[in-house]
Amino acid sequence: MRNSSDIAARIQQSLHRPPTSVPMLFPRILKRMLALWPGIRATAVKTRKVYLKGNTRIHLDHVVGLGNYMELEIVLGPNDRHEDGITQAKTIMEELGIPRNALESQAYVNLLEKRDSLHK
Repeated sequence: MRNSSDIAARIQQSLHRPPTSVPMLFPRILKRMLALWPGIRATAVKTRKVYLKGNTRIHLDHVVGLGNYMELEIVLGPNDRHEDGITQAKTIMEELGIPRNALESQAYVNLLEKRDSLHK
């Protein structure tokens, strides 16, 4: 979901941010292992901040070459219904003033490929 800096500021002011630094111990080995699969289509370089609001993780991403995005991850329990998660996400979007037409359904890699194809 695309967002603006004012939305990001509101999120940062109202939510708790847990420590999220996770070191990648063996990046070269991981890259070689992944290269054994059908291939690397593209690499999305991003910086992510994660905030918590109840059972919702709000990811604020800056993706090099694409800009700023936000992802809502609603963590449902075994007795929670999918529809309740959708309702919760819509409520958070309304609270933050995010219009429905700001939703992005494609992965960053797909957006990068689309961007690159337009510049050929």
